[in-house]
Amino acid sequence: MVRSVPLSLLASLVREVKGSNQLQKNQNLGIESVRIDRWLWSVRVFKTRSQAATACRNGRVRMLGVPVKASKLLRVGDQLEVKKGKSLIRVTASALIEKRIGPKQVSRFKEEYILEEEQVVRTAKVVKSSAQGRPTKKQRRVMESFLNEVERNAQL
Repeated sequence: MVRSVPLSLLASLVREVKGSNQLQKNQNLGIESVRIDRWLWSVRVFKTRSQAATACRNGRVRMLGVPVKASKLLRVGDQLEVKKGKSLIRVTASALIEKRIGPKQVSRFKEEYILEEEQVVRTAKVVKSSAQGRPTKKQRRVMESFLNEVERNAQL
């Protein structure tokens, strides 16, 4: 005897089973190794996977002090030193993942330490001066008010 089951109920059961399998794989760490560029992208160290691969190709990603290729396999516990701009970051893989995740979940998969941070230097705004020719009307008024103030202070 065949019973008819609503399609929506069947679809929700299938989604539930698939979701639990994915969760179990991540929790049981069924993945033994992942490409470095893919892992760096998935834990949000780089915005795109191609940026992660380019950083590896240019020697900005190191493992044990040695530059690594994007295709090198990463395992749990491996430490990477990533140079982004003028900052140097040490990232330790605490779990492996192949797909990109939300920012709130990232802390389960990596430990991040900032070794060197970019120093922000503020410079004074350069005032455009017209060293050639006569002063403008505004500049002349400022100079005259300054000189008048100096004269008044000198008379007191």
